[in-house]
Amino acid sequence: MRGEDLLRDSGLRATSIRVRVLEAVVDASGALAQAEILDRVQEQGDADRVSVYRALDALVERHLVVRTSGPDRSYRYCSGDAGACAHSHFYCSRCGAMRCLPPGAFTLDSDLLPEDSVVDRIEMRVEGLCGDCRMKKTHE
Repeated sequence: MRGEDLLRDSGLRATSIRVRVLEAVVDASGALAQAEILDRVQEQGDADRVSVYRALDALVERHLVVRTSGPDRSYRYCSGDAGACAHSHFYCSRCGAMRCLPPGAFTLDSDLLPEDSVVDRIEMRVEGLCGDCRMKKTHE
């Protein structure tokens, strides 16, 4: 489904900025920082930082994009269709790359939750070295 259609189906106007922000996030191979999204959007035409950040907020609110926090206290964004409820990530502690893990990589035993609890969101982050950084470290 195209970006315009996803936006309209979620009740948002398909503005140029929103379409470009959504496509930048969906086309990425992993979770992107705000600055990375801004760079990708600006490659396609003029866009100011505030408009991009407002678009991200709207996309998160409509569950088209997932916002997660990195250990460096910055937000990262990835596609909302990759298992938004149990969405987990691998964060490379050396280069800072964040990759989305497949849905179901981690499961929650609902029997362990407090009685009558309802889960709205699960945020799981696994930290370590990515393959590239691990190889670089062994050759240092």
